[in-house]
Amino acid sequence: MNPCIEWPRGRTKKGYGVKWANGKAVYAHRAAWEEANGPILYGMQVCHTCDNPPCCNPDHLFLGTNADNQQDSIAKNRHSTYWSSKTHCAWGHEFTPENTLIERRGDRTKRCCRECRRRRQRIK
Repeated sequence: MNPCIEWPRGRTKKGYGVKWANGKAVYAHRAAWEEANGPILYGMQVCHTCDNPPCCNPDHLFLGTNADNQQDSIAKNRHSTYWSSKTHCAWGHEFTPENTLIERRGDRTKRCCRECRRRRQRIK
């Protein structure tokens, strides 16, 4: 495999290269994909085979859904368990079976606090 081509300029906190195009900030790896392969279809992500966020080498990039990207990170043992390890919501309510809702959003699932939801609905 040929070496990574790292973006030499601005980067996000997570290390992804950022460039300006048509007055907007664009991820450099997405711009590199489009230059080499054409437009990115709606709902698709540009993923790294090298797991190197600033890399812009089109040979190290592939298109996939969010689920594909998550499966890739799990297969490479780099998937974050930060959110799933949380025992309480942001307001301190415990995630128990009785107080936890699982919401589906496309191909994602999200844990929600029932107590916080009840409070938000009372305010409306």
